[in-house]
Amino acid sequence: MGVAASVAGVPVAGPVGNFLDRLSAANAPLAMMAVGVFVHPRATYVGLMLRFILLRTVLGALLGWLAALALRMSGLDIVVACAASVLPCGTTALIYAGNEGLDAEFAASLISATVVTGAVLVNVLPHLLARVYLP
Repeated sequence: MGVAASVAGVPVAGPVGNFLDRLSAANAPLAMMAVGVFVHPRATYVGLMLRFILLRTVLGALLGWLAALALRMSGLDIVVACAASVLPCGTTALIYAGNEGLDAEFAASLISATVVTGAVLVNVLPHLLARVYLP
């Protein structure tokens, strides 16, 4: 019902609207706190995390670039597709790891590491690609 109201453009006002606005504003901080609860970096994770980040970054950017070319995108669209392909992994990995009895500490450490590398790449990669794809 909420999806139908959103698609139809029905505004939610009053106390319910205020509650939903506050709930949506709390989403990012709550996700960061959930990740922070599980973060206990260990030296044994470093090698595996670096391999994952390298693979995700290089393969993600390459797949984003290939998808943009396959869809006949040009200019800024290619830059955005590549930059979006190197974004950090989400908290869903932590949820699955916790639910399935997997290594939640590793998942949380991986999320934290990809957030840091993603923040750097999202700021650097568009500048590098702009030199090639933007006039």
